[in-house]
Amino acid sequence: MTKSLTGQIPLVSDVVVERECHLGRERTLKAIAALMGLSGVTGLLGGLVTLLLTATGRMELPPKDLLGFLYGQAVSAALVWGGSRLWRLDRGGLIAIVIWAASLTFSAVWMISSLGSTPLAEGAEDAASTANAIFVGVIIFMSLLAIYLWWLASARKSRRVVSQEYQKEVIQLTPRISNRLATSTVVCLLILAAFNLVSVIGPAWTLFRQAD
Repeated sequence: MTKSLTGQIPLVSDVVVERECHLGRERTLKAIAALMGLSGVTGLLGGLVTLLLTATGRMELPPKDLLGFLYGQAVSAALVWGGSRLWRLDRGGLIAIVIWAASLTFSAVWMISSLGSTPLAEGAEDAASTANAIFVGVIIFMSLLAIYLWWLASARKSRRVVSQEYQKEVIQLTPRISNRLATSTVVCLLILAAFNLVSVIGPAWTLFRQAD
């Protein structure tokens, strides 16, 4: 970056050029932060519903599933924390992206290893084929998302945007340049939030009604 005659303060024109060059990455990271926070909140809400249903006797949490439950809740809490840090373009947000990518990678590998391991009941081949197709689709989606997150966390632009130098030398000197998310992105996130809420509350509400 070009310096002024004092050698300490970047020229305003250079700052604006760099901000505009990295603006797309800022918005991408904020969108990922929102998605990360949404996933974390959904996971924590699902855990709360599971505990509530277990405490009221409407479902059981087998001891063999307890470790997986605690793992999921820990990852969800990390995503909420990381989402809030990444929304502020803080360096800790990149750590959360790595945690999310590692979790998705582990889950995809585990799902791949479990394919075809469950014995089928007689006459259940058609249903199993449909379920396996959905299962494979989920694995592909998780794998692609994990690959993208690994790349995003290691990219030079991402590391630059979350650095303290960028905050002080670029963002603070260009307050009129906004990195707000596009309206279409916000709408998509709201729709996804509503879908996640229904997917967690709906089954729980059904169990409560059946028990009554």
